[in-house]
Amino acid sequence: FVFYSPEIFTNLGYNKVQAAFMSGWSTGVALLWPVIPAQFYLIDRIGTKKAFLIGSAGMSASGIVGSIFLLTLTGYQLGIATIITLFVFIFFFEVGYGVALWSFGPEVFPTPIRGRGTSLFMGADSIAGTIVTATFPIMLSTIGLAYSIDIYAIITLIAFVFFLKFIPNMRGKPLLE
Repeated sequence: FVFYSPEIFTNLGYNKVQAAFMSGWSTGVALLWPVIPAQFYLIDRIGTKKAFLIGSAGMSASGIVGSIFLLTLTGYQLGIATIITLFVFIFFFEVGYGVALWSFGPEVFPTPIRGRGTSLFMGADSIAGTIVTATFPIMLSTIGLAYSIDIYAIITLIAFVFFLKFIPNMRGKPLLE
C-alpha cells in the first residue's frame, strides 16, 4: 500500500498532484511514528510473536474495513475513510511486521546457522514483497481496489493463523537458547 498509495488515491478520483500529496502525507506520518515505540517498547515487552499477531490482526481488520468503505462510501467521506484506513494499516504493519521481522530471524535460528538462516528468511521476505508489488497493479486493473484489498486481508489472516500455530514465542529466552 505504501508503494501504490498514489495510485490508490488516483483511483479514488484525486488528480495526480492531489494523490501525490495525500499519499506522501498519509504514508509518511504513518510510517514514522509507530516505529520508535514498537522498537523500544513492544518487542522487548511482548516479543516478536505477539507483535506479528497484533500486526496481522490490525492489517487484516483495516483491510476489510477499508474494502467495506470502498464499496459503500463516495466522495469526501470515501477520501477521509481511505486516508484513515491507510494510516491504520501502515501503523499495524510498522508495529508488527516492520519491526518484528528484523528481530525474528536472528532470534529463531541457532547460532551456528544464524547468519545463513536469517539471510534465507530475509530473502524469502523480499520475494514475498516482490510478489505483492507485482500483483497489486494487475489486481487493481482487473478486480478493483476493494477486492484487491480483501485478498490481501485474507492472506494476512492466514499469516495470523500461521504465526499463532507455528512461530515460537522467544520472549524472555536468552539468544543462545
